[in-house]
Amino acid sequence: MFRANIFYALEKQRCGNSLPNEYRRELGAHTSIIGKLTLDTELTGHDGCVNRLAWNSTGTKLASVSDDCTCIIWDVQNSSPLSVINTGHTRNIFGVAFLPGTHDLYLATGAMDHQVRVH
Repeated sequence: MFRANIFYALEKQRCGNSLPNEYRRELGAHTSIIGKLTLDTELTGHDGCVNRLAWNSTGTKLASVSDDCTCIIWDVQNSSPLSVINTGHTRNIFGVAFLPGTHDLYLATGAMDHQVRVH
């Protein structure tokens, strides 16, 4: 019961008893946080299901990948696409990440076609 407490997750991180990914997973799925989420803006642009989202390190760009085999880079401030990338994947894309140290110039995608591509 105590493990479901958000304060427990925060205290574990503060004391160094939690790895960063574990900490994010515990807080990101916590019902007290999820219950407070509301729809701010709906971004439209994909022709298929959106399977994954990734924020850049500054929170100004959002990458989305879809069953339509494209990756869209969104300007969060204006809620508009900065770029639509035809990834070259032939199957659904389920992974996307901005590559660290590239100033958000490059990102990687991974798909069910067993390929990881850098764009």
